[in-house]
Amino acid sequence: MTHKRTWPAFIVVGWLAILAISVWHANMPASSWFDVSKVYVFDSVEGETPGMIADRTIRKSFHAQWVVTVYRKGARGFFPYCVSTGTNSYDVDDVLPDRLDLDFWTWPVRCQLPEGQYQVRTRWIINPVGYAMREVRANSNIFTVRPKIQPGAH
Repeated sequence: MTHKRTWPAFIVVGWLAILAISVWHANMPASSWFDVSKVYVFDSVEGETPGMIADRTIRKSFHAQWVVTVYRKGARGFFPYCVSTGTNSYDVDDVLPDRLDLDFWTWPVRCQLPEGQYQVRTRWIINPVGYAMREVRANSNIFTVRPKIQPGAH
């Protein structure tokens, strides 16, 4: 008789295990695949592309859609000034260039920034195979573009 009672218990335990795995998969944070801890943009001069430092970690390969928006400071706050979008595949051995700059970050768009203050805001919608989409956001520091000093100007 004990065999007849244990089969339903095994079935229930099996379904609970499947449910637990499904809940765990659904709740895995985006950082299980991708994490961005720093986006820093250096001050620059009009006509020069600002240099950057970014610290990101790719833990698992994935495909993502991304949006980079460069916000410019106006009289009432920051407003979108330059936008670039795209899609990429990211692999754990991918690295950023040694001389990272804003043109690389916003490729294929080149943001021509006049004198002012700016902030770069980046959003990745990652689509890991077999999992629900996840989102990662990173904002840079506020940086300044100074006017270009013309030769002979005092």
